[in-house]
Amino acid sequence: MPTARSMAAAIAGLLPLLAMAQAHPPRPAPTEPAAPIANQPYESVFRHYQPIGEPEQAPAAQWRAANDEMARLRGHAGHLKEAVSSTSDASQPTGSHPGHGGK
Repeated sequence: MPTARSMAAAIAGLLPLLAMAQAHPPRPAPTEPAAPIANQPYESVFRHYQPIGEPEQAPAAQWRAANDEMARLRGHAGHLKEAVSSTSDASQPTGSHPGHGGK
């Protein structure tokens, strides 16, 4: 009487043969000019495109507003000139690379 392990091994060995036994339609040679070609419908890459809408909401307008605000504050990326000028000279690091925070 076969054990469960030998039955599982036999089934696992026969599965690839069963997969290969499935019928496949014959494929024409790729070099044959009269070979039929499957119909591929055209689908635009812009099918889901939605226009931005109002110019005030455009990313460029938001960028321009943020840039104008930084120009008004005379600073960029959190490095405002008012904050630098209000600090005392004693708190400024010394060395060949001040402002890098090296130890």
